Amino acid sequence: MNNIKIKTILLFAVFFLMTVLFLSLFKYSFIDDAFITLSYAKNIFTNHIWGMSQNVISNTATSPLNVILLAIIGTLVGNYINGIVILTSLIILFLIIFLLKIFDKRMPIVIALGSVILFNPLFLSTLGLESLLYSLFITIVVYQLIQKKYELLGLSLGFLTITRPDGILLLSVIILFFIFEKRKKEIKLVLFRFFCVVIPCLLFSWIFLGSFIPLTFFIKVRQVWPSGFSYVV
Repeated sequence: MNNIKIKTILLFAVFFLMTVLFLSLFKYSFIDDAFITLSYAKNIFTNHIWGMSQNVISNTATSPLNVILLAIIGTLVGNYINGIVILTSLIILFLIIFLLKIFDKRMPIVIALGSVILFNPLFLSTLGLESLLYSLFITIVVYQLIQKKYELLGLSLGFLTITRPDGILLLSVIILFFIFEKRKKEIKLVLFRFFCVVIPCLLFSWIFLGSFIPLTFFIKVRQVWPSGFSYVV
């Protein structure tokens, strides 16, 4: 391993530790939705149940991947609140790495984008939720499209969708683009790998939780604002 690689690894390690220290300042200011996610994460390993309550199965978590990652890291570090800080710091680290790849190591651009993320009050107010994880997978998808890494693109789109269901919209746009470009091979490859990630999650949700999608979707659809608009339209 040459000196440049060692320096790069050390730089990323220092950045990760600094991010952990910075985010630790806000670890007692999570919003209520973050604690709902933490309840799901904690119950996976402590009570072997998917749900907010330790005794009742429920399908209301809109980001299965975020819950699972929080459960794993929270268990490893022994504290689920610290788990949020560690997971978020790792996500930011990988986000910076892929931004460096996209912008061909143009540090000023990446530093500016990183600062917008890290010091953004809106981001800090959503710690523990899936917003940043969702942004990471969108960034990875963009990188894979630029580099034409189609063998991994379907997997990333699958993970994007189990981070938030509306990730399927990005898949639809990409497939339409491939159809326009007449790339049948890429369409088959992307869809096959996408379904390899998504179908097991849907089957688990249907068999063990009783529905393919979170039940909160139906509640939100029925909600209507005074203007007449609903959650969907």
